[in-house]
Parts: sequence; structure tokens; C-alpha cells
Amino acid sequence: MLYLFHYFLKKKHNQQRKNLGTNSMSIGLSSIIYMLSAVYFAKMASSDVCMKLGVRTCITVTFLTTALYCVLVPQCSSVYMIFVLQILPGMATGILFSYLTSEATKYVPQESKSTAMGFFQAVYALGMTLFPMICGNIVSHFSMLYAYLFLAVICLIASSISFIYCKSH
Repeated sequence: MLYLFHYFLKKKHNQQRKNLGTNSMSIGLSSIIYMLSAVYFAKMASSDVCMKLGVRTCITVTFLTTALYCVLVPQCSSVYMIFVLQILPGMATGILFSYLTSEATKYVPQESKSTAMGFFQAVYALGMTLFPMICGNIVSHFSMLYAYLFLAVICLIASSISFIYCKSH
């Protein structure tokens, strides 16, 4: 459930790019970099490298790098640095969505898998609604920097929970 802020993260990142005075072409290129890295890391999630690292390490490290992303983006003064940073949420999308979906249905009996996936998607949709509301409130009362820092803290919490959960399972 802690991964559900992803939608808000993309939306706020577009705002940060606009704040840097980028044009439509740069925003499009940034989105392409994000999408390509998401596809690459989704493929990498089933690679020998990730299999050797294990689910626990992959999920924990990906949440940590997403927290780093949340700290770095509001401090960017260059659109080129934004392009490089776009790889990190792409990694989060590719690796986290694959692993978290798998973990969410891991112990569900085969005959209940579609129900479990429906529940997972409902929780995901809830996050896509709540996180933008919470972060929008933070932006309106404080600043976008604090919204990003809030998301970084959520990533750190998610990393800790994932580390503990995967250790016990």
C-alpha cells in the first residue's frame, strides 16, 4: 500500500519540470526516459541479478532510491539532471510493481487470485486518490519541497516495513 503515492509523484514531478521552464519537448522526453526505464527495470525484476539479490533486497533498495529521488528532485536546477533522475521512478515502477503485486498475492489460493488482484487494485486506486490530496494540502499550506519530503519519509517507512516483512516471510 505504501507504493501507492507513485501517481502523485509523477504529477508533482511534471510540475517541477515546468517550474524549471522546460518546454513540451523536454517534458515529453522526460516522460519517455521514465517509461523506458520502467520497461527495462520490469524486465530486470525477473533477471538473475534480481533473483540473486532477492525480493527483500530489491524492494528495500528500490524504496530507498525512490526516497533519494524525492529529496533530489525539488533541489534540481537543471532539466538535464531531471532527465537522469527520471530513471529512479522508472526503476520503482518496474521493480516495485512487479514484486509488490507478486507479494500481495503470494499466499492467496489459486481460486481466489482474481479477487486478491481486484482488492490490490482497489487499494492502489485509494492511494492514487489519497496521496495527491494529502500532498496537495501540504503544498498549499507549506511548499512543494515539504510534499516531496513527506513522500521521501513515506518511502523510508515503506523500505523499513518491506525489510521487516520480507525477513519474516
